[in-house]
Amino acid sequence: MSDTESCEEEMSYEELAISYYDLTAKNAELTQKVEEQVKEIAQLHDERFDNLAHISELNDELSKLTSQVEYMREQVDIMNT
Repeated sequence: MSDTESCEEEMSYEELAISYYDLTAKNAELTQKVEEQVKEIAQLHDERFDNLAHISELNDELSKLTSQVEYMREQVDIMNT
């Protein structure tokens, strides 16, 4: 093996090592982003659950109020006849 071949192999190995290091760093960065997104999704899921519960409560209140309005209209109609 000549000195030129040995130098090319070392450069190739160094390039691979640099590439591996870069990819490892990128992987760590992407892993962190995914973990942040998982946390954010969990938070949004919790908020969605809370919002749906609140909507349900408001729908119940709306039904009660609608029923009261209908009763009052009936009472007004009875009084007007």
